[in-house]
Amino acid sequence: MAYFGHPVGTTVLEPVPSELVRKAGESVERKKVGDGKQLTADDHLMSRLKASYLGMYQDEDGQDNK
Repeated sequence: MAYFGHPVGTTVLEPVPSELVRKAGESVERKKVGDGKQLTADDHLMSRLKASYLGMYQDEDGQDNK
């Protein structure tokens, strides 16, 4: 049985406290959202939607419509 869930939009997302995750984070530069604020569930969802459907989130000049 598959289960799909998504936290409330204002939920702050944090990495899983694990040595493996910490080491993986050292090799990949973490992007900060906006002005360096913490990443929320809504921020993450919008970034994934933009990655998949970029054309829907830009106007004719290529400007971000968020």
